[in-house]
Amino acid sequence: MDYQEKRIYFVMSPHINYYHSFRGDSIGTDGFGLDIQIMENLVKMVEDCESQGLCHGKIPISWDYSDLFWTIQLQKKFQPEVLNQVIRRCKDGKDEVILGTWGNSILPGLDTEELVQQSKWLRNNQMGIGLEQLFQGRIAPYIRTQETMFTQGMIEILNQLGVKGILNYYTVIPFDTTRPLLNPPLDWNQQYNPIHFHSNVSDAQMLMIPMYGFGETMDHLSVGKWLKKIRKHQKSGEIPGHALVVLNHDMDSYTWNGTHLPKILQWMPNIGGISEIIKAVDKLSYVQFTTLLEIIPQLTPQGDVTLHQDVADGCFNGYYNWAQKFDNTRYWTIGQQARWLKSATDTLIADQICPSTTKTHSLLRSEDDREDSYIKNKILFASTTNFGMSMPFNHPHRQKTALKYGVNAFKAAELSLMGVLQFIFHTADGIPLKEDHLLILPITQRGATPEEQKNYPPKLLIDSSFYPEINSFFDSFIKNPLKNLLIEKTEEETHLKFILSTQQLSQEGFFLGNQQEFSSLIELKESNLELHADSLKLQNEFLNLQFNHLGKITSFSFQGQEFAAPHFLDSSLSFGKKNAVKSFTSQRDQILVLEDGSNGFSASVQITAEFFVEKNKVVITEKIVTVYRGLPQLFVSVSMKIPEIKGSANSDSNVYSVKVPYDDRWQEIIPCEIRPGFLGQENYLRIWKHNFLGRTTSFDLDLEEVDSSNGDVDCFVGNISDGWMAVSNRKQGLLVGFNSLKAANFAFSPLKWKKKGFGDISQTGQQIRINPFGTYFGEMLHHWGTGTGHAQKIIPSYSSTFKSTAPTFSGKNIQFDLVIHPYLGDKPQNAVQAMANHYSLPPLIVAWNGKTQKIIHNFGQIQASVKEIIKEYDITSLLEMSYLEWVEKINANYIPENKRRDDLNLSVKHLITLFIDGIRSKF
Repeated sequence: MDYQEKRIYFVMSPHINYYHSFRGDSIGTDGFGLDIQIMENLVKMVEDCESQGLCHGKIPISWDYSDLFWTIQLQKKFQPEVLNQVIRRCKDGKDEVILGTWGNSILPGLDTEELVQQSKWLRNNQMGIGLEQLFQGRIAPYIRTQETMFTQGMIEILNQLGVKGILNYYTVIPFDTTRPLLNPPLDWNQQYNPIHFHSNVSDAQMLMIPMYGFGETMDHLSVGKWLKKIRKHQKSGEIPGHALVVLNHDMDSYTWNGTHLPKILQWMPNIGGISEIIKAVDKLSYVQFTTLLEIIPQLTPQGDVTLHQDVADGCFNGYYNWAQKFDNTRYWTIGQQARWLKSATDTLIADQICPSTTKTHSLLRSEDDREDSYIKNKILFASTTNFGMSMPFNHPHRQKTALKYGVNAFKAAELSLMGVLQFIFHTADGIPLKEDHLLILPITQRGATPEEQKNYPPKLLIDSSFYPEINSFFDSFIKNPLKNLLIEKTEEETHLKFILSTQQLSQEGFFLGNQQEFSSLIELKESNLELHADSLKLQNEFLNLQFNHLGKITSFSFQGQEFAAPHFLDSSLSFGKKNAVKSFTSQRDQILVLEDGSNGFSASVQITAEFFVEKNKVVITEKIVTVYRGLPQLFVSVSMKIPEIKGSANSDSNVYSVKVPYDDRWQEIIPCEIRPGFLGQENYLRIWKHNFLGRTTSFDLDLEEVDSSNGDVDCFVGNISDGWMAVSNRKQGLLVGFNSLKAANFAFSPLKWKKKGFGDISQTGQQIRINPFGTYFGEMLHHWGTGTGHAQKIIPSYSSTFKSTAPTFSGKNIQFDLVIHPYLGDKPQNAVQAMANHYSLPPLIVAWNGKTQKIIHNFGQIQASVKEIIKEYDITSLLEMSYLEWVEKINANYIPENKRRDDLNLSVKHLITLFIDGIRSKF
């Protein structure tokens, strides 16, 4: 193509969401009132520029509605005239809307059925606020997922839904998705053109459209300078044809509206908002505003890429902001408890133990978005806003509404399960059984696709509690104990523990029988002499865990190979100002033998420790570590009590309005650090992950191949985890799983690694540390670029986004259960994965008393914990409210704030840098 014929096509795409984690539900500028103000100004500025004849009077916008459920409701009620302007502009063929999400969900946190249903509601719904109902004929078939989140398996589903491409950030600031990760890096032509975007689980593909933000305009001095640099690469031939620039950023940012600076600095670039962009484009004859509907069909994809990590535009290019907050684990656990109840119902029906009913279908998966179904509430609960880009805390309003949707999903799933349980213990004629019976049901139905159906391993640990009591089924076993069946009865609960041989299950995959039939499930083998625990050792026939005289783990071996570095499973934290951060941990741990192995069933020790952070501020940790005869897994129950240390910092500046005070000296919380003893030497270490679409995939820790500055990584959260993750060096690996009914998180374990190791073992090589349910922090990933490099230094300095989540753990008690499975090879074997899947969502157990005709089940504790959280957060009335009723309540006595939110809180050093860059932009 001749140079003079080449064009730069410019797409402006404001990202709209009135439902925030860093502001509340008020009508003022500390709530969605700020969105109303900026959106109104944005539309006005565009139409004013058009009326002035700039860019030939045609300035199209690609509106990016990140959610419809909350935002359209709020626009219809509080800003109908602006919504109608956008509808009119689309109807006139000027603007377009791109695909987003119905309830701004964490799409990688949904299963297939949920992802498909939210996509259907995005286009059409009974509330009448779908894209096709509002913007018919102007919907671009390209998706900008909420927070640009992506996981493997999505391409296949999006293809089926008619989505042609995905917009991913490729930016020079930490608010990014792919730049440090795509290997090899994109060349100039690929950066400014669509690319073939491939799945790594099938041959499916779609387009990837690189997307940029205001970091680029800062890094290249101004939008005009940036466009001129792209033009130079068109002239040199590095971009042989047209170029595409997609500028997408949060609409509620003053970078669209204009930023307030002192008068003496108002000449500087990048503060004039969308008007500055329009005027810059108007001066360049080779730049043309357009829409994706118009331009993408005219462009040829430039190459092929595959993204292996699970990504989002949070800190460290992943899920840090949404996953690594203390409260968010509590919230996600409720969602997983609800999912367990739903999956139990689906498994009962699939196994033909219970019939499907119209009521059950309506409770779980009504297609009417006005109904209070499980699937509706689960999708809304999984909103990214409910977990929050806001750092370190979310707005109190958002905590309450997050719980509303999570609890209502739980209640719908609970009703559905309780409704079908009554059918279990009856004859075909509907007559109740007179004899005591027990049902043990592995939860195999996790979703709608074959990948979401879970096989079970040869042996399965049953570790379950009946609350507040257990019925007569187990009375005889308490009086006449069976070897290898442990029953512990207290006033509050009955705890049941045994190893189930899944070969004894029925062909359909469950056990339903009387006491005598249950006895046949319990293995009665003699004691294994290798099952042993003392103050220096914990072992069974597979595993050997060794302690030194200080109570620290020195070795963890499996099949003669070492799997642990020193201080394996240690607890610690980091605390202090940025340049004076100190690590705190215990010097000596206490080992108490709980079960020495002589029972022939299990051996366990309790590891306790205390250490001080400040005077009278003590951290107390407890870990119960257990091995069982016949199982090659280590089971770890963790508790870490963090002292409360208060501070005066908050996140109430610029567009953030979270006034929760905290001490910003909290840096890292490490309840139980897993320190593998194997290294990446011949190859990079590899992370295996299993997501909610049932896909098991991997990525290598090869970031230094993209950017040598990323050889050592302080924190990385790029592994969506439905129950487990694993790390390997291709020869040996460690799988780490968790019990989702105790504590669950969609990205439960941040990682850190060093290319030459941490120096705690004799060999050198890439070494990793894993921090389940904790939080790491440190330097953001480096984002290579061709500009000044100033954006990635300056923007995090004034944005509240780039902070540690550690303050959210202050004064809290962290509790979770892990399973650790060493293995040989690269990928965890199928049986190892199956074990982890069923540890995460364990079997449903239901006991029937034939005399009283009462049912006792193993989810009473879950029901009690949900009732406690309802009371703790005072949300009883909120559970019955619509969102707009909640908004009305919040604003009933609202007093608007008197505060500017368009100021930049920059240091003198950074102001000088921008001042110099501003001068450079003029030449």
